[in-house]
Amino acid sequence: MRQADIDRAVARATGETVETIRRLGFSIVPMPQLPPQNAYSGCRRRRSERWRQRNSRVLAKA
Repeated sequence: MRQADIDRAVARATGETVETIRRLGFSIVPMPQLPPQNAYSGCRRRRSERWRQRNSRVLAKA
């Protein structure tokens, strides 16, 4: 996206002129980089807890 596209979009959204928006100097701020998360970390924990609960019931019956 070019600066002219940003200026036009902001002007359209605010009702100001493109010249006013250009003078005020709007720009896109980059998103902060977040550390990657392991998508399966919580899933594995819950799965192993369920496995232990099921097996403890089975072993208790034997």
